[in-house]
Formats: sequence, structure tokens, C-alpha cells
Amino acid sequence: MKKIKDLAADFESFKYIFGFDRPRKYLLVFQNPSEIRATGGFIGSVGIIDVGTAKIKNIKFEDVYGLDGQLKILSEPPSPIKKISAAWSLHDANWFFDFSASAEKIAWFYEKGGGLTPDGVIAISPEVVKGILRITGPIYLADYDQRIDESNFVDLAQEEAEVNYDKTINQPKLFLAKFWRSSRKTVEALPIDKKISVMKSVITDLDEKDIQLMFRGEGAEAFVESHGWGGQVNATEKDYLELSIAALMVLKQTR
Repeated sequence: MKKIKDLAADFESFKYIFGFDRPRKYLLVFQNPSEIRATGGFIGSVGIIDVGTAKIKNIKFEDVYGLDGQLKILSEPPSPIKKISAAWSLHDANWFFDFSASAEKIAWFYEKGGGLTPDGVIAISPEVVKGILRITGPIYLADYDQRIDESNFVDLAQEEAEVNYDKTINQPKLFLAKFWRSSRKTVEALPIDKKISVMKSVITDLDEKDIQLMFRGEGAEAFVESHGWGGQVNATEKDYLELSIAALMVLKQTR
């Protein structure tokens, strides 16, 4: 695992990524590994992160199917997807196991659905949140009367987004938004030793590809690739065999 002090050596990249020169907007995608895809899991939720002067100013969460419904173009999908759909859209955009290629396609679909042009794409798995909850301890959400910890976060997030959300206001990602606000306050209130533990947990997630990054600034992307955090496929002059598995349909068991 990289040490925090080793990362500080490239402060210029940090300044770019964290918006010291100008605010930046990153497209955040949540990948659910229970439905396997090439870069880690099915994209069920996305968010736009506003970053400036080393602070996350805001995150706006959106449902991937709502964004797909705004898509104004018809894009021909890869041949395996054609077996179940004539069109290609954001929720199937992480098709390439080279994350940089998938990230560009994710951003492209987001833009074609009327979204902004992001400064980069960040993909995370539930392990990231679970790792932070192991450090903070349970986080209580009063609006849901639920105590969220590493053992129930995934199930509750799915249930509230897919089943229990208020159909009249139709905001299936409201649970994530409220959890984010509560968890942010909790982390900000941690003592310094636990904040360092959170940083170390995030670095571990980067090393283990539970967080994957793509930035559109050359220096920032080179920094990411130098640490192996971009999920990129190494260039080679020799042939190699690519094995990529994707669960395109979830079949319900019947008795």
C-alpha cells in the first residue's frame, strides 16, 4: 500500500484533481459487484461531485435508468448486448475491462443524455463505504430510523432505492443523498488519527481497484496511471487472451 507521504510528492497533480485552480465536476458511478461487469459491477447510481480547493462541495445523485430515459441518440451496442437489447446506454457503458475506455464511454453517454461534460470519472464499489463505516462506526439516519453499518449498508441502499422510496416525489436516490450528508459530517468530526485511518482505507481501496479513476487532465491522468489506480490495461507488443465476464440479466428463481 502507498504511504500518504509518498503521494504528497506530486502536489501539482493533487492541486489539479482537487480544484485549486478552478472548481471541478466529476462523474461518480456506483458499481454493484453482485451483477458482475468488466470494471467491477453494474452501474445502478451515478452522482456529480463538485470539488474545489480540496473540498467536496456537493454531490447530486441520479438514477441510471432516469438518465437513460433522457438519451436522445440510438447507439449500437456490442454484440453480446444485442441479444437482449437493440440499444446501448449508460447502465451498460462499463463494458470494457480497461477502465479508461469504459470511463470515456460512461462520460459520453452521460453527456448525450443532457448531462454536463465531466472533468473525470470515479467508480467505487460498496467496499469503499463499508471500509469507512468500519472506522466511523454506525451512522444513524433519523429520516429512516435506521442505524447504518458495514453489514447492512448494501441491502438498505438497494431496498430504499428500488422498493421503499416515495413514489410521489420519485427520488429513488434520496437515501444515498441523506446517507452522504450524514457520513460526511461524521468523518469531518473524527479525531485526526481516525481521519488518517479513513485516508489509508481509501488508498487501500484504490490499490485493490474498489476505486478506479479517470481524469481528463494529462498530468492528473499520468499521476493516476503511475500508481496503478486507473484500471488501465498495460500496453504490450505481444498477443494476449482477454477474459471478460458480464451478467447481463438477473433471473429470478421460481419454485
